[in-house]
Amino acid sequence: MSKFLTISMIVIGIIIIFNAGGIVTPAGGLVFQFLDGGLATFKQSTFWTTLATILTIGIAGGAIASLFGRAPPESFLIAGLVFVLGGAILTDMGVIYSKLWNLNVVWIRWVATSIFLPLTFAFFTSLISYWRGSDG
Repeated sequence: MSKFLTISMIVIGIIIIFNAGGIVTPAGGLVFQFLDGGLATFKQSTFWTTLATILTIGIAGGAIASLFGRAPPESFLIAGLVFVLGGAILTDMGVIYSKLWNLNVVWIRWVATSIFLPLTFAFFTSLISYWRGSDG
């Protein structure tokens, strides 16, 4: 299994645990909205428009980057998906970290920092190695 997939599953598992515990994150709110109102409510939400805009920017950026390099044609689609999913994961991690930081308990701050800082670093480094094709 690749490093990127492993780190992503660990981070998503942590996000699901915190959402189940009551800390609602943007992606968790999206899942709850989809479950509560169905597909019609999901398509009418402003989050859908934002998600489509971010995906379009990511695909356009990947297409422009692939014009200047020797990237395969599907890499601009992968760039858009990685951009959206990576952004959602990092946003959720930031929301969880800020809510834990605002509890004003010193040991919780140290535990949150010692968990989320290495995970963020590992996420970025595994993303870079995945993108370069050296993720093994």
